[in-house]
Amino acid sequence: MNHAINDRKAIYPENKKRLLQEQLINQMVLMWGGLSLIGITLTNIRALEIGWTTRDFIQTVVVIGILCICLNRHKLSTYFKANILVTVNIIIGVIGAYTLGMLAASVFFFPMGAIILALLYSKRSVIIFAVLSVAFYCFIAVSFSLHYLQLSTRADLLISNQAHWGVYILAYTFFFVISCVTIFNYRRTMEQLIIKVDQQREMLEESNAILEAKSRELMRVNKQLALMANSDALTGISNRRHMDDHLNNEWQRAIRNHSSISFILMDIDCFKQYNDSYGHPQGDECLKKVARALNEQVNRSTDLVARYGGEEFAIILCDTDNAEFVAEKCRQAIEQLKIPHDFSNVENVISISVGLFTYHPENGSTPGFIFDRADKALYKAKMSGKNKVCVFKD
Repeated sequence: MNHAINDRKAIYPENKKRLLQEQLINQMVLMWGGLSLIGITLTNIRALEIGWTTRDFIQTVVVIGILCICLNRHKLSTYFKANILVTVNIIIGVIGAYTLGMLAASVFFFPMGAIILALLYSKRSVIIFAVLSVAFYCFIAVSFSLHYLQLSTRADLLISNQAHWGVYILAYTFFFVISCVTIFNYRRTMEQLIIKVDQQREMLEESNAILEAKSRELMRVNKQLALMANSDALTGISNRRHMDDHLNNEWQRAIRNHSSISFILMDIDCFKQYNDSYGHPQGDECLKKVARALNEQVNRSTDLVARYGGEEFAIILCDTDNAEFVAEKCRQAIEQLKIPHDFSNVENVISISVGLFTYHPENGSTPGFIFDRADKALYKAKMSGKNKVCVFKD
C-alpha cells in the first residue's frame, strides 16, 4: 500500500498540490491577521507607557502590511503570499532576537517561516532554515554574553542572562520541531486523501467506460435485432411488417402534407412452375436476385422495397410523379436478369407482372385502400398476358 502511495506521489497532479498549498497559506494568512491585530494593540499600549520607538514603528508597518495581505488574500498568488510571510517572519524574528533578547515573539516567528517553507518547498529547505535560525540564535546569545550587544530597556535586561537564552533556544527548537512535524503530517494526510479520491474517481471512470462500452454493445445488438425484425430472412430487404409500419407513417405524413403515395405490387410470373421444375433452393436464389434488382431501382430514404409475401414484392413511393416509370424500370430490370425459365408460358426467362396505384390520402382513409387498388391492377396485368405494368385508375 505504501509503495502504491509513493508511486502515486510521483505523478501527483501539480494543480492539486497548488490547491492544497493555497488552502493552507490562506489559513495561515487569516491566523496572521488575528495575530497582527493583537500585536498592533499591544504596541499601542506599550507606546502609551514608555513612548514611541523605532521598533514600534517597524512593527506597526509590518502589521499594516499583513492586514493588507489578509484583505486581499484571494487576489494574490500563493507563492507571493508565502514569500511575503516568510520574509516578514524572518525580519520580525531577527529584530526580536536582536533587540528583545529573544523574547517569545522571535521564538514564534522563526518557526512560522519554517512552516511556510515546508508547505511550498522541500524538506531540505526547512532543514537549512532551521540550521541558519539556530545559528543566528547562538550568535545573538554569544554576542550578549560577551557584551558585544547591549539591551536598551529595563525589561529586556531581566532576560539577558544565559539561563534565559537556553530556555528560549529550547523553546524555539521544541516549537519548530512540533510545527514542522504537524504540518508535514497534515500535508501527507491531505495528499493521501486526495490520492484516495483520485483512485475512487479513476475506478468510477473505469466503471463508466465499461458501462458505456456495454451500452454501445447493447445498442449495436438492439440495432441488429431491429434490423433482423424488420428484414426478410431470405432476401434481406424489408419484410411485410416493416412495410406496413412504414406505410402507416408515410400515410399520416401524406395526409398532413397533402401529398401522394404510390404503391407498386409485383408478382413473379409462373413462379410455382419454376419451383417445381428447378427446385426450392434454386427458387430461393431467384427470389434473392429479384429482390436485389428491385432494391437498386429506388434511391430515396422515404421509398421502400419489401417482400410482400411468397413471390410477391412491393414498393412504396412517396410524393412522386414518375411512379409508372419506376414500375416499368423494375419490370425491365427483372427481365434483364435473364434468369432461365423454360417452363414459363410468358417468356423463357423470369419476368414479373406489376400493378400500380397512386393516391392522395385523406382524413379517415386507411392504407388498406391502396392495397386493394394495387392488387386489382396486378390482377389485371396477369389477366392481360403478364410481364407488363397496369395502373389502376378510378
